[in-house]
Amino acid sequence: MRKAGYCVSYGDLDSDVVGFGAPVLIEDEVIGTISLVCSKERAKFLNDAAIGAVLMAKSHELGMVLAASEDGAHFHPS
Repeated sequence: MRKAGYCVSYGDLDSDVVGFGAPVLIEDEVIGTISLVCSKERAKFLNDAAIGAVLMAKSHELGMVLAASEDGAHFHPS
């Protein structure tokens, strides 16, 4: 995931499901993830790289918003 910035999981938790995920970071600390889950059948029509790019952009945006928020501004990874 570090190299690509996102990961794709084909049937790891459920054999009929595909999951896409990207980390949400504050100060290089992973504080959560943003993900999309769909059926393997639907995933056949999706572009993994495009989904990954959108998730990375939105996870970056979310991290920035959280870091700038009142609570996020006081977040200090331990």
